Amino acid sequence: MEEIRQYLGEIKTSESHEIEPVIERLAGLEELLLIAEDVALSDKIKNEMSELHLQSDKWWKTLIASHGWDVNPDTHWEVDCQENKVWIY
Repeated sequence: MEEIRQYLGEIKTSESHEIEPVIERLAGLEELLLIAEDVALSDKIKNEMSELHLQSDKWWKTLIASHGWDVNPDTHWEVDCQENKVWIY
C-alpha cells in the first residue's frame, strides 16, 4: 500500500540548511551499507546512522514545536530543501 503524502507547511531556509547535510549523509550511508562486506565497517556505518537519526528526530521535534504544528513526533516526514517545504506521511 502506498503512503499518502500530505503537505504540512514551509520552513525557513536556515531550518532547511540545518537538516539537509544530515539527510544527505544518511542517504549516502544507506547506499554504502548495501555494498559493505566488512562486519566492522557495517557496524560503524550503523552506529553513525543511529546518531544521525537521533539528530534528525531532535530537529523534527524542535521544528514542529517552533511552528506550532499539531503533528505526532513519530510521524514520517520529508523535506524539500530546495523549496523549504515539509510533507508528512
